[in-house]
Amino acid sequence: MAQKSKTQNKKSIIYLIIAVLAAILGVVLLLKAMDNVEQDMAAEVAELQNEKVTARIDLSTALVDAENPQFEVYVNTSKTPEKQTNWMPQYGYQGYAIQRTDNRMDIKIKVLNDAEISMVLRGPDKRDGNNKIIENWVDYTSVLINGKEILPKTKAVWHNKTYRHMLDAKAGETIEINAKWQKHSDIVTE
Repeated sequence: MAQKSKTQNKKSIIYLIIAVLAAILGVVLLLKAMDNVEQDMAAEVAELQNEKVTARIDLSTALVDAENPQFEVYVNTSKTPEKQTNWMPQYGYQGYAIQRTDNRMDIKIKVLNDAEISMVLRGPDKRDGNNKIIENWVDYTSVLINGKEILPKTKAVWHNKTYRHMLDAKAGETIEINAKWQKHSDIVTE
């Protein structure tokens, strides 16, 4: 009888050890699966960040003299200033609509005369076959003005739902804007 009890105890211990090992294996497999999910999510985020996305930044001020701009804009180390838009003067403004597909833009504004410059972050102007504008969302992840971040968090915009920031510009100064954006993600909240 004592021998049978010892055998049962040994079997119970073996079953217990097997159960513990199975539980440990289950935890290890679960952790590995969670790690794979995290890696997949990280890969998706990296893909979103690397996918080329078109964004647009409009810089404008009140029209003073159509022949003489209040400021000049240089983009991504260009030595030649951007061309002013030809459509802004009809609305009483002068300025630039700068569109790029590099997921980033480095802008230098050379201020020629004191001006209040409106900076508008938006998506590109894309239209359907009936010339109706399409909601083409872009997520701005960072906008630095002279090294200072102006976005409290990622900002989702499209052509008609913009983010506006005003710049008080003084003649002779240079304003640097460094903007980064990525493909729109529904995860982003406003």
